[in-house]
Amino acid sequence: MGFLEDKGLDVYEQTFDTSSMMTSGDVENVRRSAAMAPLSKSEVERVLKELDRLVKEREAIASVVANLPKSWVEVRSSLNELSRLLWPPL
Repeated sequence: MGFLEDKGLDVYEQTFDTSSMMTSGDVENVRRSAAMAPLSKSEVERVLKELDRLVKEREAIASVVANLPKSWVEVRSSLNELSRLLWPPL
């Protein structure tokens, strides 16, 4: 079971649960910490959970792109699906 599934979130909530996402600043802080000393187990787990989230997101995006059809109506449908995967509704 994945980290976000452990939190009891559905697929849509998992995609947009920003409370557990690392920012670019967080990544830089981890990089600097790793340069100074080995990372703690909790930091390693945090980075691995974020990597898992990113890999799943990339796989979902790759699946949509791989299935892009030749007709513009179907392309629009695929773009709408990508939009739903990447951005929450306003």
